[in-house]
Amino acid sequence: MPISEIVEDVLTAAKSKNPQVREGTLKFLLRALQSTTTAPGKDQVKPMAETLVAALGDSVEPVRSAAAECLGTMMKLIGERAFNPYIEGVGEIQMTKVKDAFGKAEIKYRAGGAAKPVAKPAAKPAGVPAVKKVRGLHAKRGPRLTSANAEASRATVFTTHQSVRQVWRR
Repeated sequence: MPISEIVEDVLTAAKSKNPQVREGTLKFLLRALQSTTTAPGKDQVKPMAETLVAALGDSVEPVRSAAAECLGTMMKLIGERAFNPYIEGVGEIQMTKVKDAFGKAEIKYRAGGAAKPVAKPAAKPAGVPAVKKVRGLHAKRGPRLTSANAEASRATVFTTHQSVRQVWRR
């Protein structure tokens, strides 16, 4: 789900009177920010950042730490330089928590696109022949038993078995 669809509801719940609701909302926002594959737009970043900066001064510690983690993750999504104007009024101690969260944040979003580009195999030069698979060979177990080589294999096993019996009889 894109961040744009949940921003309004999250901002409303983050201003709740109940600290458990605020904490749960901020943890949900953190998970959403970590798993998003699209960056939030500027029109969404500013209200979220303002709400999260206000939550850094909350009276309940879990809400403050969740807000710092959200801010650090948003900073990782958008970029440190681009996000700095939104957190100018944050105190030094709170900023260290945000920077720690920024360093620890793991996100799925990649700035170049939603997915990593797949490298195409290099084209073979015209003079190099293609590798031909040998029929009847298996990569891990060696040659496969076919009707043509089954008799030879049985004979080998039989003679090996006889020689082992002869050694044990001595």
